[in-house]
Amino acid sequence: MKHVITRYLDNGVGYNDGRATRVIEIESDSDYDELLAYIVDSDFYGKAYLPRQSGQVDARLTGHFWWVAEMAALLKPRRVVELGCARGDVLRILAEQHRVDVVGIDFGSALPERLWPVLRSSFRAGEILDVLRAWDQAPYDLGCAFDIWEHLHPRTLGETVDLLVKHSQDDALFLFVIPAFGADEVFGEPFPLELEENRRAFEAHEPFRFLLADAADNRVPAAGHLTWAHTDWWSRLFETRGLVREPDLERKMHRLVDPHVPHSIRSFYVFRRDTPAAQRRAAAVHIPGPPAWTTLQSLMRRHAYQRRFHAGFDVLLRTEIERWSDSRGPVLRSVGKASRRLIQAVRP
Repeated sequence: MKHVITRYLDNGVGYNDGRATRVIEIESDSDYDELLAYIVDSDFYGKAYLPRQSGQVDARLTGHFWWVAEMAALLKPRRVVELGCARGDVLRILAEQHRVDVVGIDFGSALPERLWPVLRSSFRAGEILDVLRAWDQAPYDLGCAFDIWEHLHPRTLGETVDLLVKHSQDDALFLFVIPAFGADEVFGEPFPLELEENRRAFEAHEPFRFLLADAADNRVPAAGHLTWAHTDWWSRLFETRGLVREPDLERKMHRLVDPHVPHSIRSFYVFRRDTPAAQRRAAAVHIPGPPAWTTLQSLMRRHAYQRRFHAGFDVLLRTEIERWSDSRGPVLRSVGKASRRLIQAVRP
């Protein structure tokens, strides 16, 4: 493993402005062992991690997690497990708003004290692979992982996927968010190639060997991500472990949530088990009404949820309404009365 200085590409795409940056060069697979050991020993995922990476500095829910929970709810789950749940924003919303049975799994020294109270009885602390190996609970019909796969040791990815599928119900669906590089057939290219040193791996759809260093600790890859790879590599990882991607379903979800989530959340995937039951369930997923109307109804539900559970979000409802209005254009006129009622309801 080497620590070197290089430069971003200078093509004006994304963060590519030609500036110098520090990177970690992976020379052998054993380097991942060393990196992960240091991440654990240094408590990189301690109390400062969530405020630094997610902006979670107080008791407000993260705004875009409302929309992630809405995506999950569209899949009509009965029981949800989330790998890498952190303090559990998505699971809290699913449990309270949609009355879904939820289980969260995560590691990190600060998580038990930051976890939402409603989740404490169902939370499983520990290394994700260890928890799945020892799984003795009821099967779930929706497996979720939002920005966690890239944190896991690359050597364990295959077994983790296998166990996640093994412990699921026959009709299970899966919803993942992954910072995947390159142009995807559904969500485009939120994460373009950034370093010339990774071009060969990028074009070959292989994991990158040059990892950007984290600003808080340059001995750790940025945000603790160990696997950086092309979207086609990620898709292949899940498909070779028996999952089937549902791009049409993803496109329907994008039309609802894209105006309200950061670009990093737009790189999401929906998979299903390769079974007739899962195929029927995916085909039956229904998104009622035009996207503009469906999204406005979601904002109405959020308003009611905040009042009922005394919940705050770090994105104001008025801001969400403005985003909705800006993104829908002429459609706003067709639902003008409903939008005006909602704006009036949240006006200070």
